[in-house]
Amino acid sequence: MSEDDKPRGEPAVKAKLPSGRGVGRSEFTPHGIGGRSRSKVSAMTAAKAKRRQRVLAGTLVVVVLASAGVGIFIATRPEPAIAITGAFGKQPKVDIPKEVVPPTTLQKKALITGKGAKVADGDVTFVNVDSYVWSGKGVKKQLDSTYKTGKPVPLQLNENVLPGLKKGLLGQQAGSRVLVQIPPKDGLGEQGNPQAGIKGTDTLIFIVDVVSTISKTAAASGTEKQLDDSKLPKVTPGEVGKQPTDLKMPKNDPPSKLVAKTLIEGSGPAVADGQVVVAQYKGQLWRNGKVFDASWKNGSLFLFPLGGQGAIKGFSTGLKGQKVGSRVMLVIPPKDGYGKQGSGEIKGTDTMVFMVDILGAA
Repeated sequence: MSEDDKPRGEPAVKAKLPSGRGVGRSEFTPHGIGGRSRSKVSAMTAAKAKRRQRVLAGTLVVVVLASAGVGIFIATRPEPAIAITGAFGKQPKVDIPKEVVPPTTLQKKALITGKGAKVADGDVTFVNVDSYVWSGKGVKKQLDSTYKTGKPVPLQLNENVLPGLKKGLLGQQAGSRVLVQIPPKDGLGEQGNPQAGIKGTDTLIFIVDVVSTISKTAAASGTEKQLDDSKLPKVTPGEVGKQPTDLKMPKNDPPSKLVAKTLIEGSGPAVADGQVVVAQYKGQLWRNGKVFDASWKNGSLFLFPLGGQGAIKGFSTGLKGQKVGSRVMLVIPPKDGYGKQGSGEIKGTDTMVFMVDILGAA
């Protein structure tokens, strides 16, 4: 080959062959093609190579899964937490591990999620409640429990309820069991309640079963009844489920005795003495028809103990035995109302006429 036949830009390389003295040595004997011995690749070295391949392959799988957005999780022990067990409507069992620390912020959790109406601000909610004082390190003391009586109690979600409990229940659905953990700032504050044994550093725990809830805009809904008595106020038919229109007063003198007339008959149980009744009402004066008070206008449901001191005598007497869901007209003479002393614009001689919707009782 001439100089012109060589590839341009590539220098000539002379092959360096082993000398004759090394031809017989094993290091020049190709593996597996005879010779006095093979290269020393031990079984242990081969096993290490296989393990290295498996590790590299596993690492590659993890990298590929992670880059594809697939989470790689390592099992760990769950963090300790408050344990609440038991069925809805039954008194729950509460276990607080010593290592669980009271929260510094309000905590709420639906342990059982119901399918009923949602609890809203101003509603009256019928609930069963277990409540505890929690001082930390697993130490708890029960405050109260409604499960002992087997009867839910009405709870009005207004400014009179602990802020933390109200926040914990708002938006929950009837049929739910809710765990609410209330730190001092959302409960009784730094002063606590020494009489109840609650320190200013204590956390309050409430387990609440939301049985039902009544909207602050609720009204009676049932079967309408005709009222044909010219000597009593005239009722203008209104829409069922809405607040009543004003009554038109007759020209004659009012009756001297209490009168109770059912205008809409509900389908619920009859209310009895000792129960707390949830109602809406509108009150008018017989002498001029003026509306002097109305819960619908105030935006707050009215709760009172039937037969107790929370309402005038005429309310308890006239509503006893009426069914939940009913609308009742009460004509209340002074002796069953505010008496001879009257109250505010209500004179001692005034007969009052009320339209009362019975929305619940417990």
